[in-house]
Amino acid sequence: MTANETNKRQIAEIMRNARPFAPQWNEGIEKSKSRARAKGSKRDTTQMQTGDDTSAADGEPSAEAPDLSSAGSGQGARPRQFDVVLRVVASWEFFHDRRRRPYARVPWAGHWETHALVSTSFAYLLHHAVYSETSQALGADVFNISLRHLSARAVLEGDERTVYCRVARQSPDVLLYDLGLPNWSYVRVVPGRWDIHHDRCPVEFERSDGMRPQAIPEPGGLINQVHQYWNTNDAGYMHLDGWLLGALRGEAPIPILKISGSHGTAKSSLTRTLCSLIDPREPEMISLTRDVRDLVASVANRFAVGINNTSRLSQEASDTLCRLASGEGVVSRQLHTNLGEVVTNHPNALAVNGIAFDAAADANSRMIAIELQRIPDEARVTETDFWKRFNADKPEILGALFDAVATGLRRQHEVHIPAPPRLADYVTWVEACAPALGWEEGQYLALYAENREQSARATLEADAVAVAIKNLVFGDPDADNDAWRRGCDRWTGSATKLLEELAQRIRGGGDAKLRENFLKSREWPANAAALGKRIMRCIPLLYEAGIDVDKIHSGVTTWVISRRAE
Repeated sequence: MTANETNKRQIAEIMRNARPFAPQWNEGIEKSKSRARAKGSKRDTTQMQTGDDTSAADGEPSAEAPDLSSAGSGQGARPRQFDVVLRVVASWEFFHDRRRRPYARVPWAGHWETHALVSTSFAYLLHHAVYSETSQALGADVFNISLRHLSARAVLEGDERTVYCRVARQSPDVLLYDLGLPNWSYVRVVPGRWDIHHDRCPVEFERSDGMRPQAIPEPGGLINQVHQYWNTNDAGYMHLDGWLLGALRGEAPIPILKISGSHGTAKSSLTRTLCSLIDPREPEMISLTRDVRDLVASVANRFAVGINNTSRLSQEASDTLCRLASGEGVVSRQLHTNLGEVVTNHPNALAVNGIAFDAAADANSRMIAIELQRIPDEARVTETDFWKRFNADKPEILGALFDAVATGLRRQHEVHIPAPPRLADYVTWVEACAPALGWEEGQYLALYAENREQSARATLEADAVAVAIKNLVFGDPDADNDAWRRGCDRWTGSATKLLEELAQRIRGGGDAKLRENFLKSREWPANAAALGKRIMRCIPLLYEAGIDVDKIHSGVTTWVISRRAE
């Protein structure tokens, strides 16, 4: 007999010898079943009244859809919570933005507030409103169903509106600034003047959890009051003033502020003061990580972004910063989701600080570079004293900034730059604001051009391919032969030929072993395709250095590198 057959015989023997339940046991089981059915019926009635399908026994939601019908009937019946929600939101306005994200404008405590429906603040408002109406907590399932219903109303029935973050350009001559105060007051700036309004704002401002209230601006201040808190020189003061005004313009492009310096130069304090003047937040600054998605998620609900202690800007990070500053919008997949997206749809005022870091050529062409000097030990002050004095002066500093913005709105149509540089809109705007700052006409334009030239020169020297091409055209003083020291006015050939030519010239000067190791390093392109990509990225730098680079397609790709005529 097999083992399986033996097991079957043993089980059959046990079943034959098993005794049935005693009659009193059967009676007890039936009573337990009756009590369980009665308890379940009572729980179902309670759920119909509260709209909550949470089990009192185990705390888990019911698998069935919640019953939203009213409890009982007649004159004393309690209304459904879903009906209460609809009654509470009857005066609320539901709309969507251009990406079809649902929003609500809510009358609250004598003012109007704007909230994204998928946000903690909207959940708090809805729960509080229902509790104030019924003295009952809003059930989780009823809240979820209400949220889906209201979102559908906002997207399908509501109108489309533009949602702003901190600064809004209502029209070419009207600028609005959200103070972030509990009463949702705002600053309205028109040509020649500004004032604070407490009525319903004509545009939609969105606030995130990290936004902090701004100091209330006061008239009569001077922009020079803030200079005592910045460790820089007169040229640096002008660049920082211009950057603040460019951010308050409310439109792209906004240059990226690059702050560098050794330890003890107050880079972080400078960045914090700048962000505090236009968009106070908590945390005040963020750090740059390797994953660009983290950067996009961090800046999605911010206007001013301070990036602290940057040691390196990768090509991907540089490209992302350019898109953020230019207001092009950056879309990134939301973490832990398949279809969710994090979207930025407004220009960001970016201030990046670090000891010494380089960015890609395109990012550098959008940057204003400021280098700080170390503060002597005897000139240092405590953090407590520094921020106490800064916060005391902040209202008048803000008033001076809004005075300059009002001047810019009045003069923006009068300023014309004959040969506008890159970010011409920004430079034109700062020139329009200049009289309020005591600057002469064209003074900032000249300073900006000088800063761009210095930045381009430093960026070129940090790019090995750009330096090699520059030496090819203008000559390499360290080369072994006279022809290489003189350079050439024009060079034509394929990328493969150019790579060989540049490598040969690099080997021909200085320490041969050191130069050979350099050609094998990551800084030097490994093949012709990599060289072509590097050349495309450094073309702006070469142009600034007086070198024209053209790429001709005629069966075979040909590069033409020439010295630009004076």
